[in-house]
Amino acid sequence: MSSSWLLLVLSFSPGVVFDNERIRRVSFTPGAGGILALLWRPPGLVFLDRVCIDQSTRTAKCEGVLNIGAFLKNSITMVVIWDPTYVKRLWCVFELAAYLKSHEDERKGKLVVLPSLLGPCSVAFALGCCSFMAVLLIVEFASPIAGVAVLVLLGTAGFYLAAAQFREIYRDLDSMQAQMKEFEVDKAESFCCSCNHLNSKGQNILCDRELVKACIISWFGTIESFEEAVRSKVLPAMSAHLRHPFSYLSLVGVLSPLMWGTADAVAAQLRNGNEQFAAYYAINGLMWWLFGMPCLYVGWNMLVFRCRRKRAALWKDVLTNLAIMPAIAVLLCLQYGVGYVFAILTRNRVQGVCIYTAVMAVLTLVIFCRRR
Repeated sequence: MSSSWLLLVLSFSPGVVFDNERIRRVSFTPGAGGILALLWRPPGLVFLDRVCIDQSTRTAKCEGVLNIGAFLKNSITMVVIWDPTYVKRLWCVFELAAYLKSHEDERKGKLVVLPSLLGPCSVAFALGCCSFMAVLLIVEFASPIAGVAVLVLLGTAGFYLAAAQFREIYRDLDSMQAQMKEFEVDKAESFCCSCNHLNSKGQNILCDRELVKACIISWFGTIESFEEAVRSKVLPAMSAHLRHPFSYLSLVGVLSPLMWGTADAVAAQLRNGNEQFAAYYAINGLMWWLFGMPCLYVGWNMLVFRCRRKRAALWKDVLTNLAIMPAIAVLLCLQYGVGYVFAILTRNRVQGVCIYTAVMAVLTLVIFCRRR
């Protein structure tokens, strides 16, 4: 996306202009952004327990497990890739509880919980945005009504796929809350016990459960204190993160295809000398990318959460996902309508979209600050 805007600034964005008054565009520059996303290497250091703790000898493994507190204490961020089995595993629950305890008096500690299903959801949102922009920029419609209908359908199709995944995430959240309220160390799972303390070669392996229990007593004093910490601190922290799987920055990243097409639309208008339309498209694109769609997501997310219950039959589940789509279409049209009203009141496209952008920016700030 950054490459698209750089080429736009240099007046080199390859907007393909069709021979009609509405000027349709096609973008080839997002490929450069995709290459950058794939090859860019993050500068931060990562500690992955399964890889960084030596598993080859009993002595090395014991030292690694018993000293895990030093790594947790010095870790700025803990990233949890969560699935329904996470809170069933003793090691995972201890590691999370220990991290929260080691950072309870500090502001620098940051917990990030990412459901494993968030990946497919992100792809669904991104594909929905790509389809929406591709049709908007390329396809010709004889009737404006037909065009709006197709655009709304494509824009909400991605939400349908994501709705199915999000409903499953929220059902798993309900199960996790029930499990953690009844959490007991002796009932939690350990890999070593599940394989009868034998590795793939039939050799005896060290019991992780005894090591973890020793760590628990060292950190929390007693097993009972640890179990209470799981219910009083770990459960609320996990629930808060899973209730809102997408952060604002994550949404901005997923919705970035909206700006890929906008960059080419702006470039095409500038090449034809329409500076006012170029300014309008640029500001309107930024508004939808940074404020409009994130607010739309919040409303959609609330609706999905209320409809999370599993239906008795598959067709009822499909209908539930479909029933959410019209609500999104209504919200989408409502936002478009409000923007159109601002344009009419100001009698100037650019002034109207600037005022609307300011209003949506304040609304977005209020909504996402309240979610913290």
